[in-house]
Amino acid sequence: MAELIELLRKLLDDPLAKLAYLIVTAFSAIANFRQAQIVSNLREDLHTREEELNKLREDLDRREAELNKLNESLEQREAEINSLKKAIEDSEGNIWNIHKSNTPPDHQRIITEQKPIIVTIANLKGGVGKSTLTANLGRYFHSRGNNVLLIDFDYQGSLSNTLLNIYGQNLQRECHNSSNILKCNLNDNVILSNALPISQNIPRLDFIPTFYDLAKDENRLLLSWLLRKTNDDVRYRLSNHLLKDNIRERYDVILIDTPPRLTTGTVNALCSSNHFLVPTVLDNTSAEAVRSFLVMVINNIKPLNPALNLLGIVGTATLRKN
Repeated sequence: MAELIELLRKLLDDPLAKLAYLIVTAFSAIANFRQAQIVSNLREDLHTREEELNKLREDLDRREAELNKLNESLEQREAEINSLKKAIEDSEGNIWNIHKSNTPPDHQRIITEQKPIIVTIANLKGGVGKSTLTANLGRYFHSRGNNVLLIDFDYQGSLSNTLLNIYGQNLQRECHNSSNILKCNLNDNVILSNALPISQNIPRLDFIPTFYDLAKDENRLLLSWLLRKTNDDVRYRLSNHLLKDNIRERYDVILIDTPPRLTTGTVNALCSSNHFLVPTVLDNTSAEAVRSFLVMVINNIKPLNPALNLLGIVGTATLRKN
């Protein structure tokens, strides 16, 4: 050991040995520094890659959640479509019970009070005299001193054409049109702004006419409601207007003419009425149509408006026997 120490002392005393030692030490330090720098850079790069990987995982999780949500939405839409398809195949009326009802506040209480009396004249069979009966009932109630409003929800416009021709009214359909009632859910004055007197010589007897564009608006509204693109229950749009205080104070009797189909207007009329009246021709074919209509009202409309009552079945014509 002493000899090894003596040898090292001699080497350190040699200037060249000292220089070599310093060079070796310097290169060793540089190498260690570079190695440390490389390791540090590798660690930083690894950390960056880990962060990128975590972001990719988060993005993948988010996209997977969005995909699951989309699948759930597609399954829900598919179920709704199947339900809609089944409703259409089973009965025309079932389509109006696809969604749960959102009944307006105090709807049943106000209808039960029968102020005003609201009667829908309806039958899913055409040619039974619905429009004629509506017009005559309007004149009758008016002759008894009642303030009367007639509403035409039959897109064929039979009642409107009859009244307009008799009393010589010439209208622009944009100004007075029952379609405006269904398209508007917030305007408090939509009834009064679309109603007009049958004649200046006949006060207290108003009516709201219709035109063929009603059918287009009804179909568009039905489709929007089925796809849940409306913010309200479209089955009660007419109710929201007719049951307002200003309408209840103005009219004693409201009569609504409807088409031979369960359209958006027909459903609105039945959901806002306290009575419905069924005109019919007195024959076997028409009697069967009345039965089918009454069954549809019980199954599809009464759940939406439990206060609706059958006022009667009116024979409007008989077959002539040779």
